Amino acid sequence: MVAVDYAGTWEYKGTIAPLISVGNSYRWSRFPFSTTAANGTIRLTYYGEIAKILTYGFIRNIFDVGELVAGPWKRIYPSEEKQILVLPIPEEILINSSAIPRYFEVTKRYKWPYRSRLGKLQDDAWSVALEVLEEPALPAEVYDQLNSAPQKVISIGQSGNIVIVLEGDNQ
Repeated sequence: MVAVDYAGTWEYKGTIAPLISVGNSYRWSRFPFSTTAANGTIRLTYYGEIAKILTYGFIRNIFDVGELVAGPWKRIYPSEEKQILVLPIPEEILINSSAIPRYFEVTKRYKWPYRSRLGKLQDDAWSVALEVLEEPALPAEVYDQLNSAPQKVISIGQSGNIVIVLEGDNQ
């Protein structure tokens, strides 16, 4: 499924319900479809009763270069609004990006792990849909800023306005 908007062409890669990770054990859930897109821009849509969610998640790239190599993780928080993130792609992967499949994995953890072990809290189930920006249509200066600031999150409000938030930006 393909969606086109102000940013470009988004390719749907699946919807999954992440598994809960406890302690140092991480239980990653992989999205069913891969991509070879040469940029790291993704869009997440969350489903579930957001106000009742007691967990946050992590998302990461997995590169298939003969063996599976994990990229850096990003923490994600389920929200009512769609989120756009940039997951960096290493330079050595970008050189051959059209030949190297990239998968995405997600896991979730309790915000208060000490309480979850006592069995007093039950997390409300949530799932996340992933779309990859296959063909960017953003102005060059905006896309350059996205690539140079991988910690940036863009929230898309109900009105369709774009709000760009930079970590460490005091304005």
